[in-house]
Amino acid sequence: MPAPTPTPPKLAVRGVSIHRGPPARPIAVLEKVSFSVHAGEFVSLVGPSGCGKSTLISILAGLERPDTGVVEMDGQPITGPSRDRTVVFQDPALFPWLTVLGNVAFGPRARGGPRAACERRAWERLRHVRIARLAHHYPHQLSNSMRHRAALARALAADPAVLLLDDPFVGIDAQSRLELEAQLQAVWQQSGQTVLLATHDIAEAVRLSDRIVLLTRRPGHVKHEFAIRLARPRAATEPVLSMVETRIAEALQEELDRIAEDELGMPPPERGTPRRATPARGEGI
Repeated sequence: MPAPTPTPPKLAVRGVSIHRGPPARPIAVLEKVSFSVHAGEFVSLVGPSGCGKSTLISILAGLERPDTGVVEMDGQPITGPSRDRTVVFQDPALFPWLTVLGNVAFGPRARGGPRAACERRAWERLRHVRIARLAHHYPHQLSNSMRHRAALARALAADPAVLLLDDPFVGIDAQSRLELEAQLQAVWQQSGQTVLLATHDIAEAVRLSDRIVLLTRRPGHVKHEFAIRLARPRAATEPVLSMVETRIAEALQEELDRIAEDELGMPPPERGTPRRATPARGEGI
């Protein structure tokens, strides 16, 4: 696919740093992180555990503020939560007193929409994630996989301009995960929403993304950006995807090796084969 025409960013992260822990001994989680996400783009964040992916999602959602740097949406500073940005967390966090249908209709109804129209939209999203048959069940009556489906349907029903996903499919079986990825991609292509996904699954990021931002070990900062200009839908068995996944995995492994050196005080074990040079930042695939 051709490179997209440059447009002003929908989301912009500029020099963001944040620390955690007691003031006397703060721990740097993110350090001078900068990247952007353009309108209608699907971008994924990958990196070692603890590198700050979830923290970035929280900052962009307006749930946290960075110590330094700014985050913007449409050129305006993000200072708090907004209906234009919806988050799906690792924990589905459904309202236990509402049915699945009630949970999914909650967003549209909170915007003041007519009850009948909100429920029609909720039914549509439930069908997209293939959980309509459980519409009148309560969250405690669902399996883990079905709760994740309901949480995704609730986010999609709110029809936000920006969808922020914090590893939303973690703990789901492989078959359900592929189904949900496909449904998410179909809704995204229809809606034109801007999506930022934080994930530990490189293969998932490669299947879904226009770009992948790789963060370093803590304190996280941008190590590489990978542009993936492949047509959709993308088959999981496509050889080019395997090549891209390997390149990202090798760059990530460098960070994991450095974690081993930092925390264990010893070099990583021999791998038997020389490591390839990692691609330059911004490389297109």
